[in-house]
Amino acid sequence: MRSFGGFNWWAFVGFTIVFWLIFDNVAIGAGIGIALAMGVGYIKDPREKEKAKREREEQKKKEIEESNIKYL
Repeated sequence: MRSFGGFNWWAFVGFTIVFWLIFDNVAIGAGIGIALAMGVGYIKDPREKEKAKREREEQKKKEIEESNIKYL
C-alpha cells in the first residue's frame, strides 16, 4: 500500500497492533496508531518531495491554460 495524503497504512496497522498489545485496548491502540502513522507518512525522501512539487507546478500550468482558453 502507498501513503495517501500523509497517511501510511502499513505504519497504522503496525503501530495499532503494538499499542493494542501494550495497553490491551483497541481504541487506544488505534488512536495512537493513527497519530504515529500520519507522522510517518509525512516523513518522505527528498526525491518524492521534488516529484510532488513538479507535479503541482505542472497541474497549475494546465489549470491556467484551461482557464485562459475558457475566457477567449
